[in-house]
Amino acid sequence: MAYIYGNVAKCYVGNGTTNSAYECRLGYQVNNQNIENNTSSITLRLEVRSINSSYATYGYNQTSTIDGTVLSARVFDMRSTNTWQLFAQRTMTVSHNANGSYSATKSASFTTTATGTYSLKRGSASVTVAPATIPRASQPTLSVSTIALGTSITINTNRKSNNFTHTLKYKFENQSGTIAANIGESTIFTPNISLASQIPNATSGTCTITCETYNGSTLVGTKTVGLTVTVPSNIIPSISSILLNEANTAVPTNWECYVQNKSKLKVVTTATGSYGSTIKSYKIIGIDSNTYTSNNFTSNILTQTGNKTITVTDSRGRTATKTATYTCIAYSNPSISSASITRCNSDGTLNEEGTSVKYTFKSTISAVNNKNSHVFKIGYKKTTDSSYTYITIANLHLELMQSCIF
Repeated sequence: MAYIYGNVAKCYVGNGTTNSAYECRLGYQVNNQNIENNTSSITLRLEVRSINSSYATYGYNQTSTIDGTVLSARVFDMRSTNTWQLFAQRTMTVSHNANGSYSATKSASFTTTATGTYSLKRGSASVTVAPATIPRASQPTLSVSTIALGTSITINTNRKSNNFTHTLKYKFENQSGTIAANIGESTIFTPNISLASQIPNATSGTCTITCETYNGSTLVGTKTVGLTVTVPSNIIPSISSILLNEANTAVPTNWECYVQNKSKLKVVTTATGSYGSTIKSYKIIGIDSNTYTSNNFTSNILTQTGNKTITVTDSRGRTATKTATYTCIAYSNPSISSASITRCNSDGTLNEEGTSVKYTFKSTISAVNNKNSHVFKIGYKKTTDSSYTYITIANLHLELMQSCIF
Protein backbone atom coordinates (compact mmCIF):
# COMPACT_ATOMS: atom_id res chain seq x y z
CA MET A 1 0.00 0.00 0.00
CA ALA A 2 1.34 3.48 -0.86
CA TYR A 3 2.15 5.93 1.91
CA ILE A 4 -0.31 8.66 2.75
CA TYR A 5 1.37 11.89 3.88
CA GLY A 6 0.29 14.84 5.96
CA ASN A 7 1.07 18.45 5.15
CA VAL A 8 4.66 19.38 4.32
CA ALA A 9 6.23 21.52 7.10
CA LYS A 10 9.14 23.99 7.02
CA CYS A 11 12.15 23.09 9.15
CA TYR A 12 14.27 25.21 11.48
CA VAL A 13 17.93 26.08 10.85
CA GLY A 14 20.71 26.83 13.30
CA ASN A 15 19.75 30.44 13.92
CA GLY A 16 16.37 29.28 15.26
CA THR A 17 14.18 30.43 12.41
CA THR A 18 12.19 28.49 9.84
CA ASN A 19 13.69 28.35 6.43
CA SER A 20 12.23 27.38 3.12
CA ALA A 21 15.42 25.54 2.23
CA TYR A 22 14.36 22.44 4.23
CA GLU A 23 11.02 20.62 4.45
CA CYS A 24 9.76 17.56 6.36
CA ARG A 25 6.70 15.38 6.20
CA LEU A 26 5.18 12.40 8.04
CA GLY A 27 3.37 9.60 6.23
CA TYR A 28 1.77 6.27 7.05
CA GLN A 29 0.82 3.05 5.38
CA VAL A 30 -1.47 0.24 6.59
CA ASN A 31 0.38 -3.08 6.56
CA ASN A 32 -2.55 -5.29 7.52
CA GLN A 33 -5.69 -5.43 9.62
CA ASN A 34 -6.76 -8.01 12.19
CA ILE A 35 -10.54 -8.31 12.04
CA GLU A 36 -10.76 -10.59 15.06
CA ASN A 37 -8.66 -8.29 17.28
CA ASN A 38 -10.02 -5.08 15.71
CA THR A 39 -6.52 -3.68 15.11
CA SER A 40 -4.38 -2.33 12.27
CA SER A 41 -0.63 -2.56 11.79
CA ILE A 42 0.74 0.75 10.46
CA THR A 43 4.18 2.12 9.62
CA LEU A 44 4.94 5.83 10.21
CA ARG A 45 7.69 7.34 8.02
CA LEU A 46 9.45 10.66 8.73
CA GLU A 47 11.14 12.21 5.67
CA VAL A 48 13.20 15.40 5.12
CA ARG A 49 14.46 17.13 1.95
CA SER A 50 16.46 20.14 0.79
CA ILE A 51 14.88 22.30 -1.88
CA ASN A 52 17.75 24.77 -2.23
CA SER A 53 21.14 23.62 -3.45
CA SER A 54 22.77 26.39 -1.45
CA TYR A 55 21.83 24.61 1.74
CA ALA A 56 23.57 21.26 2.13
CA THR A 57 23.85 20.07 5.70
CA TYR A 58 25.68 16.75 6.02
CA GLY A 59 28.05 14.79 8.20
CA TYR A 60 26.00 15.31 11.37
CA ASN A 61 23.69 13.02 13.38
CA GLN A 62 19.95 13.37 13.73
CA THR A 63 17.67 11.90 16.37
CA SER A 64 13.99 11.37 15.56
CA THR A 65 10.92 10.87 17.71
CA ILE A 66 7.79 9.26 16.20
CA ASP A 67 4.56 9.22 18.20
CA GLY A 68 6.50 9.64 21.44
CA THR A 69 9.12 6.99 20.77
CA VAL A 70 12.74 8.19 20.46
CA LEU A 71 14.64 6.39 17.73
CA SER A 72 18.40 5.92 17.46
CA ALA A 73 20.64 8.69 16.11
CA ARG A 74 21.58 8.42 12.47
CA VAL A 75 23.98 10.28 10.16
CA PHE A 76 22.17 12.31 7.51
CA ASP A 77 23.24 13.86 4.20
CA MET A 78 21.16 16.64 2.62
CA ARG A 79 23.39 17.44 -0.39
CA SER A 80 20.86 15.98 -2.83
CA THR A 81 18.25 18.60 -3.67
CA ASN A 82 14.53 17.83 -3.86
CA THR A 83 15.05 14.26 -2.77
CA TRP A 84 13.15 13.05 0.27
CA GLN A 85 15.50 11.41 2.76
CA LEU A 86 14.26 8.82 5.27
CA PHE A 87 15.10 10.03 8.74
CA ALA A 88 13.12 7.41 10.73
CA GLN A 89 10.20 5.00 10.60
CA ARG A 90 8.24 3.10 13.16
CA THR A 91 5.79 0.19 12.83
CA MET A 92 3.05 0.00 15.43
CA THR A 93 -0.35 -1.57 16.09
CA VAL A 94 -3.36 0.64 16.68
CA SER A 95 -6.65 -0.50 18.20
CA HIS A 96 -9.82 0.56 16.45
CA ASN A 97 -12.96 1.80 18.11
CA ALA A 98 -15.71 -0.65 19.00
CA ASN A 99 -17.47 0.15 15.74
CA GLY A 100 -14.32 -0.68 13.76
CA SER A 101 -13.33 2.89 12.92
CA TYR A 102 -10.04 4.60 13.72
CA SER A 103 -8.74 8.13 13.20
CA ALA A 104 -5.90 9.77 15.10
CA THR A 105 -3.22 12.41 14.48
CA LYS A 106 0.33 11.11 14.78
CA SER A 107 3.31 13.44 15.18
CA ALA A 108 7.05 13.15 14.59
CA SER A 109 10.04 15.44 15.14
CA PHE A 110 13.81 15.47 14.78
CA THR A 111 16.86 17.39 15.99
CA THR A 112 20.41 17.39 14.60
CA THR A 113 23.89 17.99 15.92
CA ALA A 114 24.63 20.54 13.17
CA THR A 115 26.18 23.82 14.40
CA GLY A 116 26.02 26.17 11.44
CA THR A 117 23.75 29.22 11.38
CA TYR A 118 21.92 27.99 8.27
CA SER A 119 22.36 24.27 8.85
CA LEU A 120 19.34 21.96 9.28
CA LYS A 121 18.61 21.95 12.99
CA ARG A 122 15.13 20.63 13.77
CA GLY A 123 11.65 20.03 12.42
CA SER A 124 8.27 18.42 13.08
CA ALA A 125 5.34 17.10 11.04
CA SER A 126 2.05 15.30 11.56
CA VAL A 127 -0.41 13.13 9.69
CA THR A 128 -3.97 11.93 10.37
CA VAL A 129 -3.95 8.14 10.42
CA ALA A 130 -7.31 6.80 9.18
CA PRO A 131 -7.14 3.17 8.06
CA ALA A 132 -10.23 1.50 6.62
CA THR A 133 -12.99 0.72 9.08
CA ILE A 134 -12.81 -2.90 10.18
CA PRO A 135 -16.10 -4.76 9.71
CA ARG A 136 -17.52 -5.54 13.14
CA ALA A 137 -20.59 -7.54 12.25
CA SER A 138 -22.26 -9.00 15.32
CA GLN A 139 -22.15 -12.77 15.69
CA PRO A 140 -25.58 -13.89 16.97
CA THR A 141 -25.91 -16.63 19.55
CA LEU A 142 -28.97 -18.50 20.79
CA SER A 143 -30.21 -19.27 24.28
CA VAL A 144 -30.73 -22.89 23.17
CA SER A 145 -29.66 -24.71 20.03
CA THR A 146 -32.79 -26.84 19.56
CA ILE A 147 -36.45 -25.98 20.10
CA ALA A 148 -39.86 -27.29 19.11
CA LEU A 149 -41.83 -25.16 16.69
CA GLY A 150 -44.16 -22.83 18.53
CA THR A 151 -41.76 -22.26 21.46
CA SER A 152 -39.48 -19.29 22.03
CA ILE A 153 -35.75 -18.63 22.15
CA THR A 154 -33.64 -15.55 22.86
CA ILE A 155 -31.33 -14.32 20.11
CA ASN A 156 -28.35 -12.37 21.46
CA THR A 157 -26.59 -10.09 18.97
CA ASN A 158 -23.30 -9.69 20.90
CA ARG A 159 -22.84 -6.30 19.29
CA LYS A 160 -19.39 -4.65 19.33
CA SER A 161 -20.71 -1.13 19.79
CA ASN A 162 -23.70 0.35 21.54
CA ASN A 163 -24.31 2.34 18.37
CA PHE A 164 -24.94 -0.82 16.35
CA THR A 165 -28.46 -1.97 15.52
CA HIS A 166 -29.52 -5.17 13.83
CA THR A 167 -32.09 -6.68 11.54
CA LEU A 168 -32.72 -10.36 12.23
CA LYS A 169 -34.09 -12.65 9.55
CA TYR A 170 -34.81 -16.37 9.25
CA LYS A 171 -34.89 -18.92 6.45
CA PHE A 172 -36.35 -22.39 6.79
CA GLU A 173 -36.44 -24.52 3.67
CA ASN A 174 -38.46 -22.43 1.18
CA GLN A 175 -39.89 -19.98 3.70
CA SER A 176 -38.16 -16.85 4.97
CA GLY A 177 -39.03 -13.67 6.79
CA THR A 178 -37.91 -10.88 9.11
CA ILE A 179 -37.84 -11.62 12.82
CA ALA A 180 -37.28 -8.06 14.00
CA ALA A 181 -35.56 -4.81 12.96
CA ASN A 182 -33.66 -2.09 14.85
CA ILE A 183 -32.62 -4.58 17.53
CA GLY A 184 -29.93 -3.71 20.03
CA GLU A 185 -28.71 -6.53 22.25
CA SER A 186 -31.36 -9.26 21.98
CA THR A 187 -34.84 -10.26 20.92
CA ILE A 188 -37.28 -13.15 21.31
CA PHE A 189 -38.01 -15.44 18.36
CA THR A 190 -40.89 -17.91 18.22
CA PRO A 191 -40.82 -19.94 14.99
CA ASN A 192 -44.41 -20.52 13.97
CA ILE A 193 -45.81 -24.04 14.04
CA SER A 194 -46.84 -23.57 10.41
CA LEU A 195 -43.18 -24.03 9.45
CA ALA A 196 -43.78 -27.76 9.96
CA SER A 197 -45.35 -27.80 6.51
CA GLN A 198 -41.88 -27.11 5.10
CA ILE A 199 -40.66 -30.53 6.27
CA PRO A 200 -43.53 -32.94 5.51
CA ASN A 201 -41.19 -35.93 5.47
CA ALA A 202 -39.09 -35.14 8.56
CA THR A 203 -39.49 -34.29 12.23
CA SER A 204 -36.69 -31.72 12.39
CA GLY A 205 -34.73 -29.28 10.25
CA THR A 206 -32.26 -26.39 10.43
CA CYS A 207 -33.48 -22.81 10.51
CA THR A 208 -30.82 -20.27 9.50
CA ILE A 209 -30.93 -17.01 11.42
CA THR A 210 -29.19 -14.06 9.76
CA CYS A 211 -28.03 -11.02 11.70
CA GLU A 212 -27.45 -7.82 9.68
CA THR A 213 -25.40 -5.30 11.65
CA TYR A 214 -25.87 -1.57 10.97
CA ASN A 215 -23.95 1.50 12.09
CA GLY A 216 -26.64 4.09 11.49
CA SER A 217 -27.89 3.30 8.01
CA THR A 218 -24.60 1.68 6.92
CA LEU A 219 -24.49 -2.10 6.75
CA VAL A 220 -21.42 -3.21 8.72
CA GLY A 221 -21.72 -6.91 7.90
CA THR A 222 -23.81 -10.05 8.08
CA LYS A 223 -23.40 -13.25 10.10
CA THR A 224 -25.58 -16.30 10.67
CA VAL A 225 -26.33 -18.97 13.24
CA GLY A 226 -28.18 -22.26 12.84
CA LEU A 227 -31.17 -23.31 14.93
CA THR A 228 -32.49 -26.87 14.95
CA VAL A 229 -36.28 -26.88 15.05
CA THR A 230 -38.41 -29.95 15.67
CA VAL A 231 -42.02 -30.75 14.90
CA PRO A 232 -43.83 -31.06 18.28
CA SER A 233 -44.74 -34.60 19.26
CA ASN A 234 -48.44 -33.77 19.25
CA ILE A 235 -48.36 -33.07 15.52
CA ILE A 236 -49.62 -36.42 14.27
CA PRO A 237 -51.98 -37.65 11.56
CA SER A 238 -55.70 -37.98 12.28
CA ILE A 239 -58.37 -40.55 11.43
CA SER A 240 -61.83 -39.09 10.93
CA SER A 241 -63.71 -42.27 10.04
CA ILE A 242 -63.43 -46.02 9.47
CA LEU A 243 -66.05 -47.83 7.40
CA LEU A 244 -66.33 -51.62 7.64
CA ASN A 245 -68.24 -53.81 5.21
CA GLU A 246 -68.44 -57.48 4.33
CA ALA A 247 -65.94 -58.36 1.61
CA ASN A 248 -66.71 -62.08 1.25
CA THR A 249 -69.63 -62.52 -1.18
CA ALA A 250 -70.15 -66.05 0.12
CA VAL A 251 -71.56 -64.62 3.34
CA PRO A 252 -75.29 -63.83 2.80
CA THR A 253 -76.01 -60.13 3.07
CA ASN A 254 -79.25 -60.74 4.96
CA TRP A 255 -77.29 -62.23 7.85
CA GLU A 256 -76.30 -58.66 8.75
CA CYS A 257 -73.30 -59.77 10.74
CA TYR A 258 -69.73 -60.88 10.29
CA VAL A 259 -69.10 -64.61 10.47
CA GLN A 260 -66.09 -66.12 12.11
CA ASN A 261 -63.79 -67.97 9.70
CA LYS A 262 -65.84 -66.74 6.74
CA SER A 263 -66.06 -62.96 6.67
CA LYS A 264 -63.44 -60.54 5.44
CA LEU A 265 -63.48 -56.86 6.27
CA LYS A 266 -63.62 -54.23 3.55
CA VAL A 267 -61.92 -51.34 5.33
CA VAL A 268 -62.20 -47.75 4.10
CA THR A 269 -60.26 -45.32 6.28
CA THR A 270 -60.42 -41.54 6.01
CA ALA A 271 -57.21 -40.14 7.41
CA THR A 272 -55.18 -36.98 6.87
CA GLY A 273 -51.65 -35.87 7.67
CA SER A 274 -50.77 -32.78 9.64
CA TYR A 275 -48.93 -29.66 8.49
CA GLY A 276 -48.00 -31.06 5.11
CA SER A 277 -47.43 -34.71 5.96
CA THR A 278 -49.13 -37.43 3.93
CA ILE A 279 -50.46 -40.85 4.91
CA LYS A 280 -48.09 -43.59 3.81
CA SER A 281 -49.54 -46.80 5.28
CA TYR A 282 -52.56 -48.37 6.98
CA LYS A 283 -52.62 -51.35 9.29
CA ILE A 284 -55.44 -53.17 11.05
CA ILE A 285 -54.29 -54.77 14.27
CA GLY A 286 -55.97 -57.93 15.51
CA ILE A 287 -56.82 -59.51 12.16
CA ASP A 288 -53.56 -59.76 10.32
CA SER A 289 -50.07 -58.35 10.37
CA ASN A 290 -50.20 -56.88 6.87
CA THR A 291 -49.43 -53.23 6.19
CA TYR A 292 -51.45 -51.60 3.41
CA THR A 293 -50.56 -48.58 1.32
CA SER A 294 -54.15 -47.73 0.43
CA ASN A 295 -56.93 -46.45 2.62
CA ASN A 296 -59.26 -48.93 0.89
CA PHE A 297 -58.24 -52.54 1.54
CA THR A 298 -59.60 -55.98 2.35
CA SER A 299 -58.44 -57.85 5.41
CA ASN A 300 -57.73 -61.50 5.83
CA ILE A 301 -60.52 -63.84 7.07
CA LEU A 302 -61.83 -62.95 10.51
CA THR A 303 -60.89 -65.53 13.10
CA GLN A 304 -62.06 -63.75 16.22
CA THR A 305 -64.46 -61.06 17.34
CA GLY A 306 -63.95 -57.81 19.21
CA ASN A 307 -62.59 -54.31 18.78
CA LYS A 308 -60.02 -53.78 16.05
CA THR A 309 -57.56 -50.89 15.91
CA ILE A 310 -56.63 -49.12 12.69
CA THR A 311 -53.16 -47.55 12.70
CA VAL A 312 -52.05 -45.04 10.09
CA THR A 313 -48.48 -43.85 9.58
CA ASP A 314 -47.63 -40.54 7.92
CA SER A 315 -44.63 -39.34 5.93
CA ARG A 316 -42.92 -38.20 9.15
CA GLY A 317 -43.16 -41.74 10.52
CA ARG A 318 -45.71 -40.70 13.11
CA THR A 319 -48.83 -42.74 13.80
CA ALA A 320 -52.45 -42.32 14.80
CA THR A 321 -54.92 -45.00 15.84
CA LYS A 322 -58.69 -45.38 15.92
CA THR A 323 -60.75 -48.30 17.15
CA ALA A 324 -63.44 -49.85 14.99
CA THR A 325 -65.97 -52.12 16.72
CA TYR A 326 -67.81 -54.93 14.99
CA THR A 327 -69.53 -58.18 15.98
CA CYS A 328 -68.26 -61.45 14.64
CA ILE A 329 -70.59 -64.41 15.22
CA ALA A 330 -69.03 -67.75 16.06
CA TYR A 331 -69.20 -70.18 13.16
CA SER A 332 -67.89 -73.64 12.32
CA ASN A 333 -68.66 -76.00 9.44
CA PRO A 334 -71.61 -78.41 9.90
CA SER A 335 -70.71 -81.77 11.38
CA ILE A 336 -72.30 -85.17 12.12
CA SER A 337 -70.72 -86.62 15.20
CA SER A 338 -72.64 -89.94 15.24
CA ALA A 339 -75.10 -91.96 13.08
CA SER A 340 -76.81 -95.38 13.26
CA ILE A 341 -79.42 -97.29 11.19
CA THR A 342 -81.76 -100.13 12.23
CA ARG A 343 -84.82 -101.93 10.78
CA CYS A 344 -88.18 -101.02 12.26
CA ASN A 345 -91.88 -100.99 11.71
CA SER A 346 -93.51 -98.00 10.08
CA ASP A 347 -94.25 -96.57 13.55
CA GLY A 348 -90.56 -96.74 14.49
CA THR A 349 -90.76 -99.86 16.65
CA LEU A 350 -87.55 -101.80 16.27
CA ASN A 351 -88.11 -104.97 14.31
CA GLU A 352 -85.40 -106.85 12.52
CA GLU A 353 -88.07 -108.09 10.10
CA GLY A 354 -89.60 -104.66 9.67
CA THR A 355 -89.98 -103.05 6.26
CA SER A 356 -88.82 -99.58 7.38
CA VAL A 357 -85.46 -98.19 8.42
CA LYS A 358 -84.80 -95.94 11.42
CA TYR A 359 -81.85 -93.58 10.93
CA THR A 360 -80.52 -91.88 14.07
CA PHE A 361 -77.80 -89.20 13.94
CA LYS A 362 -76.30 -86.35 15.96
CA SER A 363 -75.37 -83.15 14.09
CA THR A 364 -74.00 -79.66 14.87
CA ILE A 365 -74.77 -76.54 12.83
CA SER A 366 -73.81 -72.95 13.77
CA ALA A 367 -76.99 -70.95 14.28
CA VAL A 368 -75.51 -67.52 13.41
CA ASN A 369 -78.23 -65.69 15.28
CA ASN A 370 -80.73 -68.19 13.84
CA LYS A 371 -80.11 -66.87 10.36
CA ASN A 372 -78.15 -69.84 9.14
CA SER A 373 -80.79 -71.84 7.19
CA HIS A 374 -80.21 -75.60 6.83
CA VAL A 375 -81.76 -78.83 5.62
CA PHE A 376 -80.98 -82.50 6.23
CA LYS A 377 -80.85 -84.94 3.40
CA ILE A 378 -80.49 -88.70 3.60
CA GLY A 379 -79.39 -90.57 0.54
CA TYR A 380 -80.01 -94.27 -0.10
CA LYS A 381 -79.70 -96.75 -2.99
CA LYS A 382 -79.62 -100.42 -3.69
CA THR A 383 -76.22 -101.90 -4.08
CA THR A 384 -77.06 -102.47 -7.69
CA ASP A 385 -78.13 -98.85 -8.26
CA SER A 386 -75.63 -96.34 -9.66
CA SER A 387 -76.96 -93.24 -7.84
CA TYR A 388 -78.60 -92.27 -4.57
CA THR A 389 -82.12 -91.22 -3.93
CA TYR A 390 -82.32 -88.34 -1.39
CA ILE A 391 -84.95 -87.64 1.20
CA THR A 392 -85.09 -84.05 2.51
CA ILE A 393 -85.93 -83.78 6.15
CA ALA A 394 -87.48 -80.64 7.58
CA ASN A 395 -85.33 -78.45 9.86
CA LEU A 396 -84.80 -80.16 13.15
CA HIS A 397 -83.45 -78.92 16.43
CA LEU A 398 -79.71 -78.39 16.22
CA GLU A 399 -77.07 -80.11 18.28
CA LEU A 400 -79.49 -82.93 19.30
CA MET A 401 -79.83 -86.57 18.50
CA GLN A 402 -82.26 -86.83 15.58
CA SER A 403 -84.16 -89.78 14.16
CA CYS A 404 -86.04 -90.34 10.98
CA ILE A 405 -87.91 -93.29 9.50
CA PHE A 406 -88.08 -94.09 5.87
